[in-house]
Formats: sequence, structure tokens, C-alpha cells
Amino acid sequence: MVCGINRVGRAIIEDMRKNLICAAILVCVLSVVAFSQEKMMKPERSKTDPLKIGETAPDFSLVDDSGKTVTLSNVKQLTVLVFYRGYW
Repeated sequence: MVCGINRVGRAIIEDMRKNLICAAILVCVLSVVAFSQEKMMKPERSKTDPLKIGETAPDFSLVDDSGKTVTLSNVKQLTVLVFYRGYW
């Protein structure tokens, strides 16, 4: 008998290599699917959730002093300061 791996041993090692490669590909695919579903399943922001720094404000409309309706999307290029006077 010659030192080394016989044909059966080589076939087993080759099968193990193929199985390992298939397992690595499967793990990669499942990771991508899980990550994409996590992003898709992210709940939408509720209307009552506060905005975080850097988030875009949702579009809304208000009536100005002259009775004209102004929407936030119409004044996108301007700095908008919104002040709500509260009566408690």
C-alpha cells in the first residue's frame, strides 16, 4: 500500500469540500434574505413618534394669517420655523 489517501478517501474529501462550499453559499444567501426582510419589516413611523435629528419632516399644511393654505412641500428651499402656541 502506498502512503497517502486512496481513491475512496479522495472522493470523501471531495464530497466534503463540495458540501462545505454549498453550506457557505447557503449561509450567505440566508444572511442576505434575513437582512433584507429585517429592513422590510421595520415598522413605519407613527404620526405620534417624535422626529430624530436629521429626519425629514412629514408634509403638512397650515393656514397663514391671510387665509392662504401653505404646505411644507411648497417651501422646501426655505428654512421653516413652526411655532404652536399652546393654551393650557
